Amino acid sequence: MKGKIILCLCLAVCLTVLGVSGFMVWNNYAQRQDNQEEFAELSRQTTVSATNDEATTGPETGMVDVDAAARADEREFARLGSDTNQNSVHDFKSLREINSECIAWLTIPGTTVDYPVMHTPNDPEKYLNRSFYGNYSVSGVPFLDADCTVYGTNMIIYGHDMNGGTMFAPLLNYMTKSYAQQHTTIQLETEQGEKIYTVYCAARVKSDDLFYNLKDAPNQAYFDQKVKNLSQRALYTLGNQPEYGQKLLTLSTCTNTGQDDRVIVVAVKNK
Repeated sequence: MKGKIILCLCLAVCLTVLGVSGFMVWNNYAQRQDNQEEFAELSRQTTVSATNDEATTGPETGMVDVDAAARADEREFARLGSDTNQNSVHDFKSLREINSECIAWLTIPGTTVDYPVMHTPNDPEKYLNRSFYGNYSVSGVPFLDADCTVYGTNMIIYGHDMNGGTMFAPLLNYMTKSYAQQHTTIQLETEQGEKIYTVYCAARVKSDDLFYNLKDAPNQAYFDQKVKNLSQRALYTLGNQPEYGQKLLTLSTCTNTGQDDRVIVVAVKNK
């Protein structure tokens, strides 16, 4: 009798644990979905027409015209293969009116990476688990390194590797050269306009890797040494080795294989 009671208690504990675990998994998934929908809506609300032939707001109500915004997005992304800078897709005045800590919008065509970028030098990881609107968020928002600026040599942007392929999860695909060759273009919009970068390499590093120190190169020797060291450790390079004077964009995420492991994708701004 006593054995049956113990067995029943064990089963009850197991079922409770499974129930709690299941709820946590579901809740995490639901939060990720909510975060993605929030980003998509923010993008629609702040998208501007590249050709000015379609307004993104209704003439009478002033509400966002989602279809027009989507068409504007499609036109813009179709043109991202060009090596020349294009007009910005997003209205930064509107973005900064919503949140003044937004300094860029990052897009990698053909992937799920299509997010605002935040910058809080006095609170470096403020958006690690915070939404664009300041609420708790399991996904967070990609953010620029506290010591970087949009004018520096190397803009380092961090983002989560989320289950389900959202946020910076697609960066893990860049560990394969063939994937990188099919997704070489990275778009970064700022108040100064749209900049197009081309992927140079990907590497597996630790969180304290010395390449993270390259933010604003004081001279050519420093820049060349950092690039040479990275190239020697890279999983591959695509031939467009950065030259002193060129701007770099580094995207960084964890690998989920170890607490200190990171993947970085380094791209060069098109001339």
